[in-house]
Amino acid sequence: MIDRMQLIKEEILRDYIRKQLARQDKLVENKEEKLRQFIRGMLGEGVDTEPTESTGINVLEGLLNNIVPSFKQKYKMLTTTPAQRISFIKHLLSFVDDSLKPDQINDEAAEEAASERLAEEVKINVGEEGDMNLDDQALFPNIDKEDAENETGDDELFVSLEGEDKTGRDMAIESFKQMNNQITKAYSGLQGKDASLFKKYLIKNLDLHRMQAEKELPEPDDALATIPVDKL
Repeated sequence: MIDRMQLIKEEILRDYIRKQLARQDKLVENKEEKLRQFIRGMLGEGVDTEPTESTGINVLEGLLNNIVPSFKQKYKMLTTTPAQRISFIKHLLSFVDDSLKPDQINDEAAEEAASERLAEEVKINVGEEGDMNLDDQALFPNIDKEDAENETGDDELFVSLEGEDKTGRDMAIESFKQMNNQITKAYSGLQGKDASLFKKYLIKNLDLHRMQAEKELPEPDDALATIPVDKL
């Protein structure tokens, strides 16, 4: 004979299990939606994100909004071979990593401050009749010549990774030059943990945006679209 009380208990238990499973599904769904929103925000798809608890990450978000469009454009120009794009991202991240070493930032800041002090100290004495005490050569140096000399061999300052495509390297240099001032300016205002987080997630985000750019190509490479650069 069937125990009706036992049946009732079993039905209550099943109902409880169903509710708990539904609740868990809802929690998972909410977490997945938050994760999707976060990733879309990282990839610049226009999802508004609240400020985080890290100043470094907040500064990074503002920086990425400015540099990512040009970065992705340069990457997507390299369509001859995947090797060009691999070389591009490896060189670019190497340049970024080198440029954000604390000593490098401090040296550049000190050099800029010294230049400003020198500019304030240099004065041109003008006579009563407006004659300048310095000769024309000193007052009006050949700027075009100096610029040409400074540009000569400038690319030699950038490290060339062995075995990597030269075209990708050259495009990485061009892209880095466009973003370097913005990166160093943002980074120089951060200290300690904020600076560390900024650097770490700048490199990670550039790689994520690189994978997104790969997916947007007419003929994307599956490996490049899914594998982080340090695994390529």
